[in-house]
Amino acid sequence: MAALIAQTGSVADATREVLFFLGVIVALGLVVGLAGFVIYRRLKRSVDEPQTGLDAGFTLADLRRLHDEGRLSSEEFERARERLLARQARRTSNG
Repeated sequence: MAALIAQTGSVADATREVLFFLGVIVALGLVVGLAGFVIYRRLKRSVDEPQTGLDAGFTLADLRRLHDEGRLSSEEFERARERLLARQARRTSNG
């Protein structure tokens, strides 16, 4: 601090300079923290709701058609239907 006072000429200037750099460090910390939080939320969401073929936009009509064509067994149809309805219920309850 003594070297900074010697360079700037006064205690007030040195204090102002220290506070400025302290503010810059705090702001950078907030930006990095916010970026980390956003990345964490996106990664958590991708782990909680994996994007499979079913999650990518199938409708109940699509599932019925696949079942009628024999491409889905009755058991697969029921599981897929339950997942689709649960996902829609979550979206509805979340807004």
